Amino acid sequence: MTCIDAISSFLSKIWQNKRGILAISGVTLVLAVFGTCYSSGNMSPYVTSYLKYKTSSSWVTYTTSVWIFTSSNSSIGLFAILGGLLGKFVKLRRVILVGALLQSASILLTSWLIEYGYVPLIFVYGLMQGFGVGIAYPLCIKYAQLWYPNNSGLITGVAVAGFGSGSFVINFVQTVIINPNNLSPDVTIDDKDYFTQDAVLDNLPKCFRILGTIYGVLSLLGVALMTRKEPLEEQITVSSSRESEGNSEQHRRENRTQLPLDSVLVTAPLEATLDGPLYDKTNTVTSKLVSEEYLGYSGQNFTLREAILNVSFWASLLVLCCHEYVLIIISNYYKTYGQTFIQDDSFLSLVGSMSSVANALGRLAWGILMDHSSYKTSMMLLSASQGLLAVTMPLGALLGNSTLAKLFFLLWVCLLFANTGGIYVLTPSAVGKAFGMKNFGVIYGTVFCISGVTGFGLTEVVSIVLDNTSGWTYVFLVGGFGSFICQLLTTLWKMKNRRRKII
Repeated sequence: MTCIDAISSFLSKIWQNKRGILAISGVTLVLAVFGTCYSSGNMSPYVTSYLKYKTSSSWVTYTTSVWIFTSSNSSIGLFAILGGLLGKFVKLRRVILVGALLQSASILLTSWLIEYGYVPLIFVYGLMQGFGVGIAYPLCIKYAQLWYPNNSGLITGVAVAGFGSGSFVINFVQTVIINPNNLSPDVTIDDKDYFTQDAVLDNLPKCFRILGTIYGVLSLLGVALMTRKEPLEEQITVSSSRESEGNSEQHRRENRTQLPLDSVLVTAPLEATLDGPLYDKTNTVTSKLVSEEYLGYSGQNFTLREAILNVSFWASLLVLCCHEYVLIIISNYYKTYGQTFIQDDSFLSLVGSMSSVANALGRLAWGILMDHSSYKTSMMLLSASQGLLAVTMPLGALLGNSTLAKLFFLLWVCLLFANTGGIYVLTPSAVGKAFGMKNFGVIYGTVFCISGVTGFGLTEVVSIVLDNTSGWTYVFLVGGFGSFICQLLTTLWKMKNRRRKII
């Protein structure tokens, strides 16, 4: 079956289930709001300039203000494990709603606290926003995967495409509100450009108020669309060598204990409640086939302890952490870097918006590729392409402030975002297939948490490289080197599930 046939079949399956359309639309909308954290690259010049020239934090530079945005992005991972734990005891929709409201509140509070300088923004715009997104993000992915467990790569790609595209419209909104006259930075310090114009900086608090309101409304709508339960969908086909010996109920019950690991007999309609754990419902009689690797029959699910003791857990974590360096560069610094040779603020904001579309499409494409190949093949291709893009990124600066330079910058930023988005499709899909879905929220939350902690260290590495070398060239070369390490690691390692099947 070709990729086009697979997409057509999958969309047809969704269309036949109207509740599925609403549910996936809701979770995608919520993730799109969460994904506005990727607009940090667009906001960085405005926020840094405001802190430097409008508050007492005049010592702030781009290598210090990046901690505001990193504390947001990295704490998403830091608090993901808490979200996974909450999802085992609290209804999923409630946790997602709380997370979404916390994010909206953090943006609204930022509009007031930005007047007080650097430190309040670390806690409110950074940690508070990261906490809200972090506790809800893994549960959104789990919610989406439970609908279509046999198409985990594709459905994860569809859902997190919303996360990747979140900054598409928001970048335009931010720039129109803050810099409607398309002014360029007017002060250069140590090869870094800053805005000092009141016509730009005075609009920043108002922008945060507008954004916080928009996020709150969209989040409430998204959660409202997320239906409470999802019936497990596929009909069972039971194979057993003893089934032909008799049709008695007792004989069928005996056969249930001897089923192969690829199928399971369910005499009552199992339903996955998206508000909590799976449960049996015995009022109606029907039969369903559930993908064991996701829903946890015959011992296919790992506990968190078992997963941590498995080499695949640490290998997938190492790959994720190595790729995060490039994500930190491209998400936080793309506009700051672009300003060094492109004097067009509106164009740089356009690049951010187009890159969010590329991020969304990339997540979908990598999900499809994984469903039709393997985690290993997909990750090898992603790592190799990302390494090549990173090491060649500085070539754009050699073209000066020209049309060709703009096209090169736009293309490379979009391709890098498409690649970095893919890592957040391949990793959760692989974790689900390798360790099962019963404890997915906790296991993937742990992976995400550890990567979030390392993100703080990687941010410091970026700052050290930027401050102690000839500049941006070495920053991108280090990122390319890390991506090539991921490519080598993935080549040498095969991720397997409990049945020793390669993912």
